[in-house]
Formats: sequence, C-alpha cells, structure tokens
Amino acid sequence: MLSFLKDSHEAQTDEKKFKQMLLQMIFGIIFAVSLFAMIFWWIS
Repeated sequence: MLSFLKDSHEAQTDEKKFKQMLLQMIFGIIFAVSLFAMIFWWIS
C-alpha cells in the first residue's frame, strides 16, 4: 500500500513535468511556424 502511494505521487510529479514539456513543445512549434511565416512573407 505504501509503495502504491509513493508511485501515485511520482506519477503526479511526472505529469507536471510532462505538461511543462508539452507547453514548451507547443511554444516551440508556434515560434517555428511564425518564424517560417515571417520568412515566407519577407521572400514573397
């Protein structure tokens, strides 16, 4: 039972890390797309 509680607690911290990673990935994609759009607009 104690190990189960420990596992669920670790899973919660992992979820926070995962959400942060996902947020960074989304920001990275948005940044890349906007950069690409700016370059494309500048070229044309």
